[in-house]
Amino acid sequence: MENRNNAGRDLGLFLLGLAMCAGGLYLFLNNVVIETSLWGSNSRVDFFGTIGGGGIPSGMITIPFIIGIVLLFFAPKSIWPKIVTGLGLLIILLGVISSTTLRFKATSSFNYILMVILIFGGAAMVLRILLMGGYSEGEEKKKNKSQSVDDMLDEMKK
Repeated sequence: MENRNNAGRDLGLFLLGLAMCAGGLYLFLNNVVIETSLWGSNSRVDFFGTIGGGGIPSGMITIPFIIGIVLLFFAPKSIWPKIVTGLGLLIILLGVISSTTLRFKATSSFNYILMVILIFGGAAMVLRILLMGGYSEGEEKKKNKSQSVDDMLDEMKK
């Protein structure tokens, strides 16, 4: 009977921690603004830092992909068109990711502290239940371990 109550309490704490973490992440991500300028006018893509005072113009990053597609029609069984097409897609993906900026909106310190407490407090509750096996199980393990050690000592004496 006592085990069932402890399991119910552990499940309740797990669900409460999960809800706290999810609520805190929702509030945090609701304050993040994502901006990109890849396909805008006069945009440049800069992968690995500025080289020569500027990046690659955003239209230029599609050229390897276009060349790969054309090569696929001319030599579909060759490996090189597939490699060029794959690299073209990778360059486009890197261009989109590198031109994305994340900005945190201004918020009050109360809201920020609330977000941090909900995220990390909820995550700590969930991890406590998952990794430690709950609050009551640790005491039962200590009792079982001490009994088994006593039993082992008794058997060694015999």
